[in-house]
Amino acid sequence: VIEDVFVEETPTPPLESVIANSIDDLEEEWEHEIELCLKHLDACRVDENPKVEDPLKVKPKEAPSASAQEKE
Repeated sequence: VIEDVFVEETPTPPLESVIANSIDDLEEEWEHEIELCLKHLDACRVDENPKVEDPLKVKPKEAPSASAQEKE
């Protein structure tokens, strides 16, 4: 195995590390905020096809029952 002797790992400058870490922290916070918003939206979801009776539709009268006819 031949190793490249010219390859050296350059240390990350402190300012770059701080900026990268703060961006990572912000992205995690944003992801958390997005998850909370999505949960809130799901909780507020309304049924898109609610079952509604037609208020103008008149139900037909039921035929008088046998016991009601006997009373007459």
